[in-house]
Order: sequence, then C-alpha cells, then structure tokens
Amino acid sequence: TPYSPGMKLQLQCFSPEHALKDLRSRVETDMALHNGRPPKAAVIISCGARGVALYGSEGVESAIFREVWGCDVPTVGFFAGGEFG
Repeated sequence: TPYSPGMKLQLQCFSPEHALKDLRSRVETDMALHNGRPPKAAVIISCGARGVALYGSEGVESAIFREVWGCDVPTVGFFAGGEFG
C-alpha cells in the first residue's frame, strides 16, 4: 500500500469561486513581480477538471488573465490530467 501510519493527508475542496479568486491573486502577484508589465506571451497548462467542467462556460479563466494583464497576450495551452503551478 502507498500509505503508512503517520503520513499526512491533505484534502482539497475547490469551488469555482475559490478557483477564480486564487487565479486572480496569482496573476496579480506575477504582474507585481514584473513591475506591472504583462508577459509578451504565455503558455497555460490547466487541470482537465477546470474550464467548462468547473465553470459551465468557456473562456472564464482566460478573461481573468486578459483583465489583469490589461491587454491581449499571445497565449497557447491545453488541459491535462493535472496542472503545473
């Protein structure tokens, strides 16, 4: 078994509201670390459980990026069986 006594277990409860709040915070922090400048391009890899599956419509998270960045940034990405943070 991959589990043994004394191991720590962390449970996640992720709602659409929490996901968007966390995303906005991370994008705003990244902008602050780069003197308020948006990236010249971006690669976004998200968990397959996000997107339409989480929000019920397309483009919800990309709208957050666009709003915080203040402009359109050339972006590519895909949904995967996990996500890179």
